[in-house]
Amino acid sequence: MQNYLIIGKSERISKGNLRQSVLEDAFEALIGAIFLDSDYLTAEKAILNWQDLFVTAIRDTGSDFNPKGKLQELLQSQLDCPKVSYHLIKQSGPDHQKKFQIEVRVNGETISTGEGPSKKMAEEKAAKSALEIINSSK
Repeated sequence: MQNYLIIGKSERISKGNLRQSVLEDAFEALIGAIFLDSDYLTAEKAILNWQDLFVTAIRDTGSDFNPKGKLQELLQSQLDCPKVSYHLIKQSGPDHQKKFQIEVRVNGETISTGEGPSKKMAEEKAAKSALEIINSSK
C-alpha cells in the first residue's frame, strides 16, 4: 500500500509513506471509500478477504507491539512499582532527517538506550532493549 500513497516531496524523502500511523490512516480511508462507494456488506467482505493478512501482520509484530506499554506493565506488576522515564540524550541531523537518542530510566537508573528518526521510535527501541535486558536477568 505504501507505494501507492500520494505524498509530498519532504514526506517522500523522510519515508513518510512507511510510517505506521500514515499506513493505518490510509487503510482506514480505503475501507471508508469502499463503504461509501458501495455498502456495508461489500466493505465487510473486503475486510474478511484481508483477514489472513491481518493475522499474519499481528503475529509478525507480536513481541514488538507496544514495547513501552509492555515495559510499563512489567514494572507495575512488581511490588515496589518502579518509576519509568524516558530522556532525550542526543539529537542530530538536519530537520528532514533527524536522529534521536533516548535513554530509559527505571527509578533514575539508566537501563538502556534507543535511537530512531523520531522520539517515539527511539523510545520504543529503548523500551524494547530494556525488556530484553530485564527478561534476560530473570
